[in-house]
Amino acid sequence: MSHVGDVSIFCPESQKALWTALGTMTVICYTEKASARKIAKEIKGITRALVWEPGPAAEACARAGVSEIIGLPAPKLAKFLTTKLERTVVPGPTEHRVQCMLETVELMGANPMQGEFFTPIATSIKRHPECLLIVPESDYGLNHEWNIDKWIEVIAWVKEQGWEIRIGKLRQDGLSEELAKRTACETLNLDLSDPNSYVPYPLCLSADSSLPHLAGAFGALCAVLFGPGDPLLTRPLSQRHIVIRQKVECAPCFLSKCPIDLRCQNDLGVERVINMLKSLSPA
Repeated sequence: MSHVGDVSIFCPESQKALWTALGTMTVICYTEKASARKIAKEIKGITRALVWEPGPAAEACARAGVSEIIGLPAPKLAKFLTTKLERTVVPGPTEHRVQCMLETVELMGANPMQGEFFTPIATSIKRHPECLLIVPESDYGLNHEWNIDKWIEVIAWVKEQGWEIRIGKLRQDGLSEELAKRTACETLNLDLSDPNSYVPYPLCLSADSSLPHLAGAFGALCAVLFGPGDPLLTRPLSQRHIVIRQKVECAPCFLSKCPIDLRCQNDLGVERVINMLKSLSPA
């Protein structure tokens, strides 16, 4: 989105730290549960907006009287757009969502394929390269979380390798807290809006969530356990990250609640996870 002569990022509060770290744009945030009417009050004076998906933020642009709303005419989004971009998609494998975003920017006349855009965000935060951050919880929902007993087996193996472990908590009284108690591991509270809580750990083993995307943007090497999500579409950007999954017939489904037996998580075995982790190495 833009004011005249200025560029602003309009995003959920959970993304604030990432965009603020870039240091080149004004960041305007809204709470995850904010209504379109409430969000619209925050963007009065905006003249142009590039929107990526339908939802309260897109509706807020229309309510706020943004004169030019630009985007791809996706279902439920097209009705809010004043300028509809046309993008040709060649049949083939599922493309990463970032590829769609890069090509959308090109359609607007910019050149996103520049080396500096694909390097980790610089930070002065002290790193602890000898420590592995384990984040078993997901802000995407319980369907994206692996079984605690399997986590316990993996942590036992990690300890045998001599690695230090920190278990990151995304919520109180959840899976991470119980896992820490049963494995005698130290915990830390993770705040997705605060890079200081996760940037110190350049190695991360995580459930599919927002965390590995944010940590990866700051240069962390992430191994991510996928269940109902699609790693081809939403894995952390870069081939250096490790995707761990057990392919089942019904995944990806993207459902918030499994209607059958959550086999995408239950069929993912400890041995597969450990074998994938062997490619990680403390710096």
